[in-house]
Amino acid sequence: MSEFKEVRARLKRAWKEALVSGRNLPLTLTGLFILTCVEMFTAGGIIQSTTETVSLFSWTVALAALEIGVSYGCGLLSFLGSGVVAELRADPRPDHRRRAGSARTVSTLLLVIPIIFFTNALALQTQRAERAAYVASEAYQIHQRMAADPTLDSVVQMEAATNLERAEEVKTARMDGTWFAALIASIFVYGTLGWAGTALYKPRPETAWEAKERQHQRKLAQERDRRAERRRARDAEIKAMEKAAAKPFDLMAHLRPN
Repeated sequence: MSEFKEVRARLKRAWKEALVSGRNLPLTLTGLFILTCVEMFTAGGIIQSTTETVSLFSWTVALAALEIGVSYGCGLLSFLGSGVVAELRADPRPDHRRRAGSARTVSTLLLVIPIIFFTNALALQTQRAERAAYVASEAYQIHQRMAADPTLDSVVQMEAATNLERAEEVKTARMDGTWFAALIASIFVYGTLGWAGTALYKPRPETAWEAKERQHQRKLAQERDRRAERRRARDAEIKAMEKAAAKPFDLMAHLRPN
């Protein structure tokens, strides 16, 4: 019976440790799934716009593969770093809590690369869709006839030729209003994902040593506040005494009857 109780206690401790270790597993898996979906979309845009290759040590490497790796790696490191920020903020040790600001800065800066790549991919798809809609429209045919009609005014022909530029093949994303709208969407997607990694992160339970250290730090802070209050009161008393000593003695005021 005692052996059964011992085995049961060990299993209970192991289960508790497993729950603590995997407390953020659903959040991590969900975040990685969303990040992978976003990066797959980015990879599609990179493959469509980047066709060059380079030779490295007699190996031919596609630049698109390198860009995909850099984008996904930075996004993955940034998402994991958001969890580190939450863990550092919950740490009772002051020196570790101070590192949370630096970790947040690094995690944010890592998002610059994937945001740019996702912006280009999203803008490229939107601009290609706009081109396809324009080519299939009746306005495209009208503009073609207007640009080729010598009887029309030159200004009208130039306007038609300018409109026909929309039918040019889009190989890379153009930096126009569509691109900046895609940039705002990219910042929202990656910013929300990183924010969720920090806001929804569950810190590990406080250990006995950490609770004792937290209480000790609170007592030290209270003692510092009390010393500061006593110092302010003593300084105020000294100033009052100096002010009273500096006041000139008025003999007539003391002799004057009440």
